Amino acid sequence: MHPSAIRNGQLFFDTYLQPGAQVLVVDIGAQDINGSLRQFAPPGARYLGLDFQAGQGVDQVLDDPYVLPLEEGSVDVVVSSSCFEHVEMFWLMFNEVLRVLKPHGLFYLNVPSNGDYHRFPVDCWRFYPDAGEALAHWSHRSGHRAVLLESFTTYQHLDIWNDFVAVFVKDEACVARHSARMQDRLEHCMNARRYGVPGLRNPQAAPEDGALLRALTGRPAAALCQMAAPAVPLGEPTQHPPEGEPCSAWARPAAPRNITGPESCHFYHTVDLPGFGLQRGDWDFRETAWQYLGHVDVAGKQVLEVGPANGFFTQTLEAAGARVIAYDLSPSDPWDAVPYGGVLDDPRIAVQQQHLDRLCNGWWLAHRLHGSRAQLCHGSVYDLPGALAPVDVAIVGAVLLHLRDPFLALQRICAMARETVVVTELMPFAARPPDWTGHETEVPASILADRDPPSMIFQPTGSGADAFGTWWHISPACLRQMLDVLGFAPVNTSFHIQRHMGWYGHVLYTVVARRKGPPFAAD
Repeated sequence: MHPSAIRNGQLFFDTYLQPGAQVLVVDIGAQDINGSLRQFAPPGARYLGLDFQAGQGVDQVLDDPYVLPLEEGSVDVVVSSSCFEHVEMFWLMFNEVLRVLKPHGLFYLNVPSNGDYHRFPVDCWRFYPDAGEALAHWSHRSGHRAVLLESFTTYQHLDIWNDFVAVFVKDEACVARHSARMQDRLEHCMNARRYGVPGLRNPQAAPEDGALLRALTGRPAAALCQMAAPAVPLGEPTQHPPEGEPCSAWARPAAPRNITGPESCHFYHTVDLPGFGLQRGDWDFRETAWQYLGHVDVAGKQVLEVGPANGFFTQTLEAAGARVIAYDLSPSDPWDAVPYGGVLDDPRIAVQQQHLDRLCNGWWLAHRLHGSRAQLCHGSVYDLPGALAPVDVAIVGAVLLHLRDPFLALQRICAMARETVVVTELMPFAARPPDWTGHETEVPASILADRDPPSMIFQPTGSGADAFGTWWHISPACLRQMLDVLGFAPVNTSFHIQRHMGWYGHVLYTVVARRKGPPFAAD
């Protein structure tokens, strides 16, 4: 079960069932593959897991997929998540669900509305916004009185799937017993229906995948089909990912780590860890974090943090009310290293990969100690959005200078941001006064004047003796021009001094930019 399906299932139980409800819940397709809805049922509920094959979470295996081993009118709630797409004749299963439900009984359905072909053992269907109404009409034709209480399609969340969610009550006479609606608790959903209200709320004709493609390429999804070529010749079998695993190797959720102490960690940013005290890092932003973040209001926002290191800014953003998705290379992802001599044989690359591993440990240690709800995803910045859904705010802290292609990276990041992009970079050394010592406490007036032209200064030298991992120094005017080209209007540029290794002052700058138009245009 993918992350959004789990989240939707929890929302169903929280919305429709009271915490102490004494009910019988039947789960069709109950096998626990990367998660189960059983954990969200009320503590007093009886829970029966049914599936077509044995496995974890399965209480009874069905002999006939279209016959439930239950008495007519005996069940309070039936749930089915990520299952009906694999049922060859799902309309027969729907009738069987209605047979076993009590008149006031509820049926919760979560099925994909998009996504890759994934056989388990077959993959037959995707459900569009009218599917819920169609099933209700089918129930009337079959002699039942079921009605659709609500349906909607969710946006992608940590994976490629858009979920179609529908809730039915068996008998229309019992609608008044169920007044709450899941969609009222969702910040975003599309093509939403609700009982008694005509039409769709937030109607979207284009699928989210198509909108993202258009945002990334500037071309309608249909036009891109003309450019596509088969991945394998016709007739050759394709390999499919295991059920429940992300269908892309990039932009993927990170595997959680149980880190018990700081011994296995590296701290790039100074942090104060509960139970372990102050952990000194290369940079200390404890007093200046919001200078670095551009003083942007993130309360209640979904925030993408690119380059979280050991998690200092993750915790800062979360403490301010943000829902954070942190995105960084994993220890196995290739570092964007400079190919000195035309080859990637620098021994420092292996050291850097180990460094990433220890940084990742630091992130997970802080996550555990602070009781964080932030999510960590791995992949190359060039491969965004991958399986990630759009966010409200994207924050890019001192990342672009370390990338071979900073404009491509910024393009990928901007395509994900609905509202705001915040980028912090190191001020080019050439802009500092000749007598700069690093002990200064005020940003020089010549930098504050912000008159330098747009420029990117290439940093590597032929000797390889330069700062490892630094490709570019980018001027503020150049960064603002990039953002403007990508559809974001810079609204503020600020300059600040940050201390490296406890004493040396570097001038950094932060650009805050707002999207100039709608985030994603329909095809």
